[in-house]
Amino acid sequence: MRHLRPLLLVLALLATQAAAQTAYRLEPLYEGLEKPVSALALTTGEVLLSSLDGRVYLLRGGHVREETVLDVTPRVTALQGEQGFYGVALEPAEAAVGRPRWLVAAFAERDTGALIVSAFPYDDAAHRADLEAERVVLRVEMPEPFHYAGQVRFGPDGMLWVSVGNGERSPAYLRARPYSSQDLSQLRGKLLRVDLSGAAPGEPYAVPADNPFVDTPGARPEVYAYGFRNPWKFTFRPDTGEAVVVDVGEDRWEEVSLVVKGGDHGWPAREGYECLSFPDAPGLVEPRCEELDQVPPLHAYGHLTLDPAGGLSVVGGVVVRDPELPELAGRYLFADFVVGRIWALDLAAGGVEEVLDTDLPITELTEGPNGEVLVVAINGTLARLVPAR
Repeated sequence: MRHLRPLLLVLALLATQAAAQTAYRLEPLYEGLEKPVSALALTTGEVLLSSLDGRVYLLRGGHVREETVLDVTPRVTALQGEQGFYGVALEPAEAAVGRPRWLVAAFAERDTGALIVSAFPYDDAAHRADLEAERVVLRVEMPEPFHYAGQVRFGPDGMLWVSVGNGERSPAYLRARPYSSQDLSQLRGKLLRVDLSGAAPGEPYAVPADNPFVDTPGARPEVYAYGFRNPWKFTFRPDTGEAVVVDVGEDRWEEVSLVVKGGDHGWPAREGYECLSFPDAPGLVEPRCEELDQVPPLHAYGHLTLDPAGGLSVVGGVVVRDPELPELAGRYLFADFVVGRIWALDLAAGGVEEVLDTDLPITELTEGPNGEVLVVAINGTLARLVPAR
């Protein structure tokens, strides 16, 4: 057994070298959609494409249907900062026996600027959501029009997971105690987990009994993990069911983290691996930083001032299962919105390799209907990552 670990390290190194030596390209699947931000693959082969303005379209056979799946543009604002429509999640069929399943959407609300998570009954045959039967699941007030996060996904456990940013950009919030991302009595700066299908009559959701803070006095029981700044995208590992999340940094570092149940993921005490200093004054934001028990990121990359091969705004992310990409199998792919680079993270060995340098403003990497790696860019592009042959 003493020789097993070196052997595994050698195999991981060889796999990394193979991935690095393989060239890749993007194969366009669709171009011309107005500001797409997210894609959701359906088991029937179609893809739901969400646009920043509040529309969800159906992509089938390379064509976008003229009739929208969902249109909440009168409810959505995208006028300031990072506001807009963030994407949708579709309830698993087995959770909706005897009723339509829920299509869940997240967006910044017009006039109030609050993050809204709403559920709409979904007609599977017509691929259309019922606007008139909306159930508001969550409303989170935001102090500033930034850091909404806003991703919604049903996990392998059947629960609805929601990422919520801290809603703060001004350095003044780094001096306000308790920090929103650390305060368990509020939802900002958290990853939430709720049971949509198990809700009692008249309630928007139930709280899973195994959430980590259900018995913590004063804590919101919906919280699964905390200490995030802007957890823009997350996904689930196919092998373990664990969530992998990216968190957009402030001045120096972008993070990729494995979510720990009940874990403190660092913000604002830390950014990347470093204790965070005030951007406008001397000193650490959290003087006790080194003493805190916080979850370190799996990987952090520097901003361009630190590393010309880095980036400025991390985007998640998908664990590769595409049989056309064997060298990347099991790797976690993530990207940067500003520079357009795509990297692969070995979740077991920790190594990171650049896969492709694009000029696209990438908003999401996700899985297609047949395991393809889909790349969504806000300039209107939906593409597939393929070997460059």
